[in-house]
Amino acid sequence: MSARHGYRVAVSGLPYFGRRMAVLLSGDGWRATYLETRGWQPLPALRALWRARRAGVLYHLGGQLARLSRPHLLVSVLRRSCVMHWTGSDVLHAHAVAARGAVAARLRDGCLHWAGAPWLVQELAAIGVRAEWVPHSAVTGPERLPPFPERFTVLAYLRPGREEFYGAAAVRRVAAALPEAEVLVVGVDRLAAAPANVRCLGWVTDMAPVYAAAHVLLRLAAHDGLSFMVQEALAWGRWVVWNHPFPGVVEATTVDEACARMAALAARHRTGCLPLNEEGAAHVRAHYHPARIRDDIRRRLAAVIEGGR
Repeated sequence: MSARHGYRVAVSGLPYFGRRMAVLLSGDGWRATYLETRGWQPLPALRALWRARRAGVLYHLGGQLARLSRPHLLVSVLRRSCVMHWTGSDVLHAHAVAARGAVAARLRDGCLHWAGAPWLVQELAAIGVRAEWVPHSAVTGPERLPPFPERFTVLAYLRPGREEFYGAAAVRRVAAALPEAEVLVVGVDRLAAAPANVRCLGWVTDMAPVYAAAHVLLRLAAHDGLSFMVQEALAWGRWVVWNHPFPGVVEATTVDEACARMAALAARHRTGCLPLNEEGAAHVRAHYHPARIRDDIRRRLAAVIEGGR
């Protein structure tokens, strides 16, 4: 399909981010559709395949290398150019697939691979996947950064069923070390052995009031990509304690370091010396604005479609 007739993109993979990406890419002659398979029920799956056959490229958010996986079947049946965008824990799964000797060469060698974080490029190279760092998080912050609340408040995300992987130990330790602080946890409805100052909010659809109610995001996952939540918290002018380097982030690679960084931020708050994180907000606004992410991915996808890879 040529630029004169517009571009069609079939987006698949992670539902939340896939749907967001389809909306972001659409317009200005671009038609991006998320493939809604609803558990691969027959009728939705057939509709998804029909839409995918009309597309110039299959854009899969969330990497996969396994033989007979859904991306493998899609690519084999459709014979369309495929771009696979790796996001984080999918790389760990790919390493496990490689260790079992279950890699589909069609996915590893026949797709164009993008990594959503620079460190994922090296992790993928270790299993024979050549990837390029391409940011995919389109982040929107408020027009004016809201002031901090009066009580020092820590925000964290824990995925249900994988609380320890996402840093539950750090959440408990920070909460115990700062009993005067409030610790808000999204994702889970409860956290075992949590101190009394931990409040679990469950799944939150609208994060705006939650970011506004916090001073700092704590994220100490065992493995991570370029976390959307980290970038979103920065866009709100909040501080972030994270185990990866990033402009505006306070880096901590261990639970002890995270506790020390949190204690320092809390002390600055008590003395009235903790400003909004203007540096982090400015960096995200400049480099991860939706229009910038959209234009970069469109340009790259157009090259794939026109090149017929």
